[in-house]
Amino acid sequence: MIRFCLAVGNGANGFYANFHPDGLDFINNTAMRNGTDYNMVCNTNNVSRSYDTPGFNHYMRNNLGFIYSGTNRVTWLDTNQSDVAFNYFTLPVTVSSNDFMSLDESLLTAPRQADGSLPYIAFAQLVSHSELVDAGTNAGIAYAGSAPDLGAFEYGIKPPPSLAIKQDDANLIFTGNGGPGGGTNFLVATTNLALPMSQWPRIATNKFDLAGQYIITNSPDTTLPQQFYRVSLP
Repeated sequence: MIRFCLAVGNGANGFYANFHPDGLDFINNTAMRNGTDYNMVCNTNNVSRSYDTPGFNHYMRNNLGFIYSGTNRVTWLDTNQSDVAFNYFTLPVTVSSNDFMSLDESLLTAPRQADGSLPYIAFAQLVSHSELVDAGTNAGIAYAGSAPDLGAFEYGIKPPPSLAIKQDDANLIFTGNGGPGGGTNFLVATTNLALPMSQWPRIATNKFDLAGQYIITNSPDTTLPQQFYRVSLP
């Protein structure tokens, strides 16, 4: 089973069935800027290339691909002989750069975690308003929202960034951590807590460092009787 994996910038294939004699399971993966994002080729006897055949018996769910040019590519796949519902190439969705918090590939060079996995970075993370959020189907994994998202990273599954406030003369200093490294955040504010957060105006834009920390300095409007603040992801 291949799941929660990210394949970026491979000259040939991002995800590759590699002439497997039977189908494989691909669940919640993201492929970006590969020669071919998903090459599902199978082989019926593993003796010679003359037995290569479009992939069969593959089980694919909630997978995502993006080649930046908009030409998303899946090759050597027999969609009639594989179970391929709820993937970006079978759903009525459009994938664009606007679906992602960041496409800065330099973030992929951030120090790995102790288990070798990527840290929490903004690269390939979906934004809240993307139609790819909640576009998937339950494949037996934890998710946030009404349904799983497409791709390797689930929006909203992580705890929200922390927020601390202190006053420095006429300014307020906002600090916290827990955000996607290298990603954008917004300081939003309102005088009315009853307003939905989507209606809170953005009063500052900032970035998380690679450790997921941020600091924002803001001069509050002293004419207002009260002001409430939050830090928001895209």
